[in-house]
Amino acid sequence: MGLSERERAGCRALLELMATDELMTLTDTITNRLVLPQSRQEAIHAILVYSQSVEELLKRRKVCREIIFKYLAKEGVVVPPCSEKHQLIHHAKQYWSGQLTDHVAETEYINPNKQIFPLLLATYDNLVSAFIPIILSCICRTDCSLAGLLQGDNPSG
Repeated sequence: MGLSERERAGCRALLELMATDELMTLTDTITNRLVLPQSRQEAIHAILVYSQSVEELLKRRKVCREIIFKYLAKEGVVVPPCSEKHQLIHHAKQYWSGQLTDHVAETEYINPNKQIFPLLLATYDNLVSAFIPIILSCICRTDCSLAGLLQGDNPSG
């Protein structure tokens, strides 16, 4: 079946958001370790050539929902932040096929998403970074109360 030209371009942009080690692992999986890329671009090329369909590629474990969400936000596609991976895949497929009806217009005047995207990403990354120590603290302690940690009550102090 293969990917259409528009799907290939969209998947390429999405794959560019992934870390190099994840791309190499994904290439190994898709090509059954028959292709050994020497660079990110070779890995992306192999992934696109050997992927049978958009769904087959995007449903892979290495292509996480956050990557799909970041890609859609970067493209100005409005999706709820709590969308599940299968919903994000559906939005991406609709966007690439031109069937998406809730795509924000491409002009800067009516597309505030393009202007605030870096801010949204920074806020998301900061939230994740802020909660990692709290979660790790909970995992490492048996007397953990997440509510207490969030409110500033430290049971160990």
